[in-house]
Amino acid sequence: CTPDRTCSNDTCHVYHHLSPFPLLSRDLLVPDRNRAAMAPRPTIRGLLIDLSGTIYTGTQPIPGSAHAIQRLRASSIPFRFCSITSKESTAALRSTLAKMGIETHDNEVRTSIGAVILCCEQRV
Repeated sequence: CTPDRTCSNDTCHVYHHLSPFPLLSRDLLVPDRNRAAMAPRPTIRGLLIDLSGTIYTGTQPIPGSAHAIQRLRASSIPFRFCSITSKESTAALRSTLAKMGIETHDNEVRTSIGAVILCCEQRV
């Protein structure tokens, strides 16, 4: 694919544009025979995944997001969920994700408020 996401490869196009995680799509889902035609990409060392608009919109999960997270977890690529919300606690976000079928572990969900608290605690 080109930076403007115009694709000459149909498989690339389908996975690149329909997956909740386009950057992972071709690395995890595109068959090996089609990878050779694609430009090499740096190794993914970790991901920060914004919740709103990536995993869910409002109170509705984005179709395929739970499955994409399962695939990501199986790939052993480290990741964290993040959110700039100031309305929900980390526990509330974890509960929301659980209701959507996305299991989270301790310290996998980070919020902007949580970052401020952590920063303040480290300075005291």
